[in-house]
Amino acid sequence: MKYITVIGCKKCRRCDSVCPTKAIEHIDGTARVKIIHEMCNLCMICVKMCPNKALKILE
Repeated sequence: MKYITVIGCKKCRRCDSVCPTKAIEHIDGTARVKIIHEMCNLCMICVKMCPNKALKILE
């Protein structure tokens, strides 16, 4: 099963507006993010948008 994980988020928030399923959630009101896997459709838009390469696809 594939899923997207967050490793090394720099809190730039560029991924916020690109997720079509709203599967990106902020942790405890901070700018750090996590992916809600049940909502993610693996479109990879967030992965491509991340300037820090903090969003990765894992298999």
